[in-house]
Amino acid sequence: MNGRTILRALVACAAPIALLAGTAPSASAIDTTLSWSVYTKHDQVRVRFNYHQIPDRDRPYTCTAVVDEVGNADMWVVTYDTVEFAGVLPGPHEVKANCEDSDGDMVSVGSILIDMPGPAMWQLEGTEHALID
Repeated sequence: MNGRTILRALVACAAPIALLAGTAPSASAIDTTLSWSVYTKHDQVRVRFNYHQIPDRDRPYTCTAVVDEVGNADMWVVTYDTVEFAGVLPGPHEVKANCEDSDGDMVSVGSILIDMPGPAMWQLEGTEHALID
């Protein structure tokens, strides 16, 4: 084998790799994703936020949770945080959550229906997943 044949073989092998590398998403194109879960116990509701991809900015996003739009709790969330509501009345309720996007606007990340009173021990009622950027 001469040098030209080896060079042609290397170029032929490298071309598909270069093409794939050019179509891979850059680090700045990764979206911020999170999940949030609702747990119940007696007359308490716990909302837990968990980021899967940490926001790429100098301050964390704000998320809010609301039970039937009566109580509201703001929190700063970086990778994991929890908020609790106590004294939730018996009956069906809707837990809604909003999180701040990269423009600073609050966007809905879903809702979870629950029925109170909850069980004697903390029980998972539901989980929502969201893409906020």
